[in-house]
Amino acid sequence: MQKSTLLRRVNRLLVLTFSFEENFFLGAFFLLLRPYCTLSHGSFKVPKRWSRVHFYARFINGRYETEERELISRHLGAGDHVLELGACIGVVSCLIASKIKGGRQCSVEANPHLLPYLRENRQRNQADFEILAGALSDKSEIKFHLNKNIVGASSIRETGNLCSVSGISPTSTEKNYGPFNALVADIEGGEYEFIQKHLSDFKNLKKIIVEFHPAILKEPLIKEAKSTLGKAGFERIDAIGDTEFWRKRGTD
Repeated sequence: MQKSTLLRRVNRLLVLTFSFEENFFLGAFFLLLRPYCTLSHGSFKVPKRWSRVHFYARFINGRYETEERELISRHLGAGDHVLELGACIGVVSCLIASKIKGGRQCSVEANPHLLPYLRENRQRNQADFEILAGALSDKSEIKFHLNKNIVGASSIRETGNLCSVSGISPTSTEKNYGPFNALVADIEGGEYEFIQKHLSDFKNLKKIIVEFHPAILKEPLIKEAKSTLGKAGFERIDAIGDTEFWRKRGTD
């Protein structure tokens, strides 16, 4: 083994052992002794076979989806009608529901292994939102890549663990559950295709919270997606890391 490779592995081991965000011992503590993740807006059942041990530290130290949750708390409010793409186990979904009293919410999740947790956490926290199983697409069925990390499944990033999921028509979603004035999207690289192909299907959008994934998408594609948002009349107002809030010009 080359010295540089060994040093990288040692460094990674030290990070996983001692970092606050992803800590092996905190993760092990959660897996062994914590049946649920408790956050300020609810309590959540978490699948315990779909990530490496150190990842579960985020459910102890509150670092799970913190950027997205912070931007939602800042920029969504009562009466918003929200389309959420990539609902995962419902932590963000339930936060949205708590913020938009009097509004409507439709949450979409493609990963079949996470849907039971999403439904249970919705009921557990008495949150009011629709759940659609599948992925937005003009196709009736799409190929979806599962991942050993619960937040890593994607229609874009190949993992060698492939399944088929239902395609959900964007126009029918807007017609049947909308109109939506706000979008929250965390879809592991799928944000590029949505913005390029389907943004125009949701003509009433005024607010967009989207996480871009430079580890999956090449930088030119991210720039192109942001350019498309700009041309559609949106401007970036706020950002934390790779998660950004865009608002339609001339709206509050």
